[in-house]
Amino acid sequence: MFKGRFNTLGWIFAAFVALALIEYRVGLFSPLEHRLSDLFARIHAAYVASDPDIVIVDIDDKSLARMAELADRWPWPRSVHGELAAGLAKQKAKAIVFDIMFAEQDRTRPESDELFNRLIEPIGNVYFSTARMDKEADQYGVLLRDMAKPLGMLYGRDAQPDARANLLVPLALWKQNARLGLINALTDRDGLFEREGLIRRYYLYMSAYGWKMPSLPARIASDLGYRLPDAESILLTWSAQGHQHVSYSDLYEDFNRERPQRDPAEFRDKIVLIGTAATGLNDLRSTPLSELYPGVEILATALDNLKNQSWKRIAPQWLRLAVALVILAAIYLAFRRGLHTFHIGVVTLGALALLLVASYLAMTQRLMLPMFMPVVFGVSLYFACALHEYLQERRERLRAIDYFSRFVNPHVVKDLLAHGGLSREGESRDITCSSLTSGASLRCPRHANLPRWSRF
Repeated sequence: MFKGRFNTLGWIFAAFVALALIEYRVGLFSPLEHRLSDLFARIHAAYVASDPDIVIVDIDDKSLARMAELADRWPWPRSVHGELAAGLAKQKAKAIVFDIMFAEQDRTRPESDELFNRLIEPIGNVYFSTARMDKEADQYGVLLRDMAKPLGMLYGRDAQPDARANLLVPLALWKQNARLGLINALTDRDGLFEREGLIRRYYLYMSAYGWKMPSLPARIASDLGYRLPDAESILLTWSAQGHQHVSYSDLYEDFNRERPQRDPAEFRDKIVLIGTAATGLNDLRSTPLSELYPGVEILATALDNLKNQSWKRIAPQWLRLAVALVILAAIYLAFRRGLHTFHIGVVTLGALALLLVASYLAMTQRLMLPMFMPVVFGVSLYFACALHEYLQERRERLRAIDYFSRFVNPHVVKDLLAHGGLSREGESRDITCSSLTSGASLRCPRHANLPRWSRF
């Protein structure tokens, strides 16, 4: 009987080990793993302070309304952006970053484009956004060797000199003003039916035909002398408080006053990002913090992580498999040794809870330690083994009761079943014994033990 139970438990254990290996290769639980990590990221973000030296000049709803009176309706003449950049340069901003596409020349106001370029030309630290478009149209794109300087690209011996890439080049810029970086979103699709994945990571560069095209945060960080990790992307550490926002219209008005009212050193040695959080301009993305998160805030977060070396490291993928296999083996051995199911459950629950706590604590130390897979497999194996033990015990009890009924009154068997089967201990009762021959009554000892049926 024990051998049969052992074999069945062994097969259950082997099946779970096989499923764990398959999950490790296929990643069936990746969406749920991401969701748990997102929850931890939101909790942790409440305790993360954003860098005060990274400031966002926000084209918010207020600015769209106010600038319609001061300049024009959106999109504004590009000379407006040039005036803002010149005002920031006077305050010695460390870098001025436009999270705005200047992809097309202004045909109706060419003088505005020219003034814009003349204003930013002497500054020398103004950066602009570009994007990698559909790879299928690379043959019609720009020569990468012509974009090497504007993008600050890296290339090796295998770089194809005549390679082209479909890039959204900012044609409104003069060539000498083009300091570019990619702002392509790196998304994780968590399910087959999700239309858009979440942004949890940010590119450092994108590879194309032997060339490495840097992202905008990586380009700025490299120029400013910050250390970059040797990786294609980084896992972002988020801050719930976000970065300081200054309304575009407020700043533009102050720069154009004869006597400015704002602090003349407000942006000294700061990285200033000019972008939008306005709902009508559709620069909102899905992140672990929100489904409608401003794109410029994501860019600021990536820069913050690179400046402060605060991106998250990711634990080796094999670690979660190793932990899962150890937990499965421990649960199997506990059932095989015949330990009490309740005790196994308490220890298992405690161990798995500690794993989740360890996963969160690791995140506070900027380490992504995914432990959802070991928890799921541990809980599943425990319930599978507990169900097997229950069914095995039930079959043995019913078999014994069936055999017992051949020799004992059925009413006794029913009484035993009503009290939990054949597990009752012996009982002491006062009974009267009548003699069949003389009719005399004998009183048995008060504590005479009835048979211990459970020992049958």
